[in-house]
Amino acid sequence: MNIQEVAVGIVLLALAISFSIKCVEAVFFGRTWFWTGFLPAGIVSPFLLHWSPGEKSLFKKIHSWWIHLLLGPAFFLCALCCFSIGMDKFGFDGTGMVNSVLTVSWLPNTSHRTVEPAITYSKEEGYKFPILGRISTAVFKLLTGHIVGPPDETPAGQNAANQPASNSTNNPPSRTDSHK
Repeated sequence: MNIQEVAVGIVLLALAISFSIKCVEAVFFGRTWFWTGFLPAGIVSPFLLHWSPGEKSLFKKIHSWWIHLLLGPAFFLCALCCFSIGMDKFGFDGTGMVNSVLTVSWLPNTSHRTVEPAITYSKEEGYKFPILGRISTAVFKLLTGHIVGPPDETPAGQNAANQPASNSTNNPPSRTDSHK
């Protein structure tokens, strides 16, 4: 392990701690700091600011509901990635930590220990993300498949549109039928 890897690991672990604090503040309190200047820089400014600015600054504190929903999980993912890479730079199993968080294998009596890892790391090959292939197929099935509704109760080979409408006893009478 050389001095460059140690320095990068220390910086990444410091960023991970900062993102963890920002995550807690965003998730539980719904607040963060942003820059009120040029718009494109203002959009990414919550990820770049890691200390509270002075009173007469272009950085302002914002409280809003969308911070709970969007920035809290984004800060969590940034903290998780920084922890993982920082720990990998020190020679610990950072990607194993991320995999255990993502697969919930740290809970007792879970059967997720056989799940493929989400992220793999080796010094020779670097980082690989096999989870992206699984996510893409799951999202494709979600977007193109039948999501909501009861399963079809038609016999195999018959289409529900081809069956004649039956007047079953489960249907309530219409208003005109009840006044005859």
